[in-house]
Amino acid sequence: MPPAPRAPAIDALSFRILSRWPFLFSPSALVIAVYVWIIFGAVWEPNIGPPEGQPYNLQAEGLRLGRTSLPIPVPSGLLTLADPYDPAQNSAYRSSSAGAVGLHDLSLYDGKLYLYFGPTPAVVLFLPWLLLTGRAFPEELAVLLFCTIGFLGSVWLFHRLARSFQRTSPILLGAGVIALGFASGIPTLLLRPAVYEVAISCGYALVILAVVFIERALDQRRGWERWLALASVAFGFAIAARPPILFGALALLVPVVAAYRRTNAVSSVKGLAAAVVPILVLGLVVMVYNAGRFGSPFEF
Repeated sequence: MPPAPRAPAIDALSFRILSRWPFLFSPSALVIAVYVWIIFGAVWEPNIGPPEGQPYNLQAEGLRLGRTSLPIPVPSGLLTLADPYDPAQNSAYRSSSAGAVGLHDLSLYDGKLYLYFGPTPAVVLFLPWLLLTGRAFPEELAVLLFCTIGFLGSVWLFHRLARSFQRTSPILLGAGVIALGFASGIPTLLLRPAVYEVAISCGYALVILAVVFIERALDQRRGWERWLALASVAFGFAIAARPPILFGALALLVPVVAAYRRTNAVSSVKGLAAAVVPILVLGLVVMVYNAGRFGSPFEF
């Protein structure tokens, strides 16, 4: 009677990869725990104010009502000033003592108030949350969420890179994860998670996701164009959050060039369309949004 077949042993490469996961997961959990502690232990205080009055929640409410301006009235006294844009004259309307805390760092145009920061956080987080729950999403938690997404994406990319170096020490991998979490600008963003940091952290998270999708496109031989299209979408939303990210979108051409070198022009043309079309469409949407706010597609 022949012996029963034995399950195939895990090859050495798979064992090395699996053995690394504790050295990736455990430091990642530690980093995220510190992020949460910073928000809840060092930042979150009762005087932050209700989330309903925070700029991005006001922006989400405005979008829900079909308007690009914020759904808050402009103080009548502000409009009667000789120059409402003079900081010396409008200081009383920007100070908390005047009961107009939210007017600081907003744009006054054509008798309405606008949030000049990129609309992406409102579109991808604050508005969906408002539509699903009917409640505002605290900006402090938004910064925490975006930073966590970006960090985990970085860890995933770090793991993919580490696979190319089979003799990398697991301890060194864990140290790398710690460095990704703390030797960056993320803790600084978390220490003051206001409207400014919402836009920055959102752009950061989307850029990391775009790079993850680009890596997937480079790793695939079939269907890589879909991953590249997702990267283009992520970059488009990231640019709408932080316009200077536009220059980083050149990374979308890397899989196109790689496809041209390994296959043929037809495949690379399809990839070029996947890289360019989504980001162009989103760019046109932002231009329409700008025109609806300030009367010009190029006015941010």
